Amino acid sequence: MTDFLLLEEISKLIGRLERPRLMHRKGICAGGYFRPYMSLSDYTKAELFLNPDRATDVAVRFSSMLGGEGTADTSRNIKGLSVKFSHEDGSYDLICQSIPVYFINDETKFPDLHRALSDKYSFDGGDKRKLWDFAAANPESINCILRLYSFCGLSSSFTDIVMYSVNTYIWKNSKDRKYLVRYKWVPLKPNGVENVGDKRINSIFAEFMAGFDPDIATEQMISHIESGKFPQYELHVQLIDYEYINDSSYIKTTLCWNEDVIKSFPVGIMKLTKILRDSEDGKKAQHFSPTNLIDGIEMCGDDFTKVMGYSHNMGANMRGVL
Repeated sequence: MTDFLLLEEISKLIGRLERPRLMHRKGICAGGYFRPYMSLSDYTKAELFLNPDRATDVAVRFSSMLGGEGTADTSRNIKGLSVKFSHEDGSYDLICQSIPVYFINDETKFPDLHRALSDKYSFDGGDKRKLWDFAAANPESINCILRLYSFCGLSSSFTDIVMYSVNTYIWKNSKDRKYLVRYKWVPLKPNGVENVGDKRINSIFAEFMAGFDPDIATEQMISHIESGKFPQYELHVQLIDYEYINDSSYIKTTLCWNEDVIKSFPVGIMKLTKILRDSEDGKKAQHFSPTNLIDGIEMCGDDFTKVMGYSHNMGANMRGVL
């Protein structure tokens, strides 16, 4: 093996191969805009929330957490909605999912979690024994796992399910007052006024559609946008005073905030008007990280979020999109 030019050429060829994501492999990208309903300057100095007369461009990726391109959209899964707000101050990534809690709080458990969710390289036909063994050893994951195996784990569309941020963010206004915040995206009907609600499906319909039309959610998104029925989502937030950061129950990703105690309220609307494919905008929708922030929005500084940010950034580097 002395032909170093040949070895170098082979390395280049291998380097051009598309590398899969660790999770959220199957997805579809769309573009549009976000507009706030009112100025939120009392709570944050982030420019995208200050001017109701100004829209912010967004690049969005809908995805399924578990499985790959061959996984049916109706398989039991956690759906993802990642939004990149592109503003002149920079870009802000908001990563949400269809279940309001995550499996773990401790970043060191992520490799074990991935192994528990995987059967070789995909979730399809995964060994449920491994998952429940993980749950027995990590009881904080039960909240998410029980939701995954309830009706919350089955859906056939990206346009009729509520998406939640499981991370807690910090908003800071121009007077340096801080608030803890969590988000959720609520789908709207085509008139942009009435909420669609949170629609799930039963296991019989899910199994039938897995064989009849495994790409039903992806195809529906394309059909809606290309026919002019532009999907719309209302952004809701829950806000509490920053002093609650000392209570870990408000920071943990395995716990959600009680809506009966901390009411959410709508702050803006997102409208998707185009499918993003191989354009420059499409490339923007291939990488999201919870550590991509702008002035006025911060993370809580926990190690879990930092490790997740590293995972997202490393994956993007390996795929050549960062």
